[in-house]
Amino acid sequence: MQHIWQIILQHPTFAVLAAYYVFSSAIGALPTPNAASSAFYQWFFGFSHVLAGNIMRVVATRFPIITNNNGDQK
Repeated sequence: MQHIWQIILQHPTFAVLAAYYVFSSAIGALPTPNAASSAFYQWFFGFSHVLAGNIMRVVATRFPIITNNNGDQK
């Protein structure tokens, strides 16, 4: 375990990129809120996607006529 920490401390840029990738993937796996979702979940979904940088997914849930979940125009 110490060996892993030594690698992380020697290469902090790669460690941060790997952590961001895992975080972004976890956020991307959240199901899209629907009309039956609570207000908290809708807020949490939008806030977490903003933190992860998935802005188009938040826009697609707020304005489904403009874009679909892939960010493509309809």
